[in-house]
Amino acid sequence: MQEEICDLPLSERRTLGAQFLGVVERAKQSPRAEEFSYAAAYADSKPHFLYAFASSRGLPRLIVLRRADFMLRAALTHYEKPDGMAIVDRDGQSFEIVLRAGFTPRQEDQTLARELFGSLRVFDIPMSLVPHAP
Repeated sequence: MQEEICDLPLSERRTLGAQFLGVVERAKQSPRAEEFSYAAAYADSKPHFLYAFASSRGLPRLIVLRRADFMLRAALTHYEKPDGMAIVDRDGQSFEIVLRAGFTPRQEDQTLARELFGSLRVFDIPMSLVPHAP
């Protein structure tokens, strides 16, 4: 995990961190007993690599790992990236990591991609707008 994040420029690491925190906050604020919020991001300095973030609450670890893998496969397919990593906050207690390299989508991944990412918004964040650390 560190190898795929530490070599990014600070501005990109900060942006990815903000995206992850947003996903965690959405899960915390959800009124449902069981929650799985997610988002995907990629950085200009690693155009082949995708970061998928999720936060879960009230779900068994095996279910979280299965959903993380489905989510990552769907994101890689939707954004047409060969490599990626999913980082999942599990009930604010621990993190689960799923890493895929050299991914080639199958038909079922196309269906997952449409279901999970087909209706999500896409936006660019110019790095010059990211505030500097104090």
